[in-house]
Amino acid sequence: MVSWYKLVLVMAVNPFNPTFTAGLPRTWPPLLTIDQVSKILNLSAWTLRQWDKQGKLIALRFGSRQDRRYKKEEIILIFNNGMEMKTYEVGKVV
Repeated sequence: MVSWYKLVLVMAVNPFNPTFTAGLPRTWPPLLTIDQVSKILNLSAWTLRQWDKQGKLIALRFGSRQDRRYKKEEIILIFNNGMEMKTYEVGKVV
């Protein structure tokens, strides 16, 4: 008989159903929420909102509440290279 603990452990490490982990880009969805990006970059949501207003890191807006979503590709660039590497205009790859 499989114990409850072993069943939960197997479900937690299932590679076909990965849960979001800030340090593992393969677990990130294509569009990230502001909370997910703040965990990935270790920044506050307030800072991300300010960067959006200043044009440093533009968020896509969805729904009637205009929730912010960030493209996985842009966050991976920043995650790997830092913010100074993001000198291109958003939406245009150099």
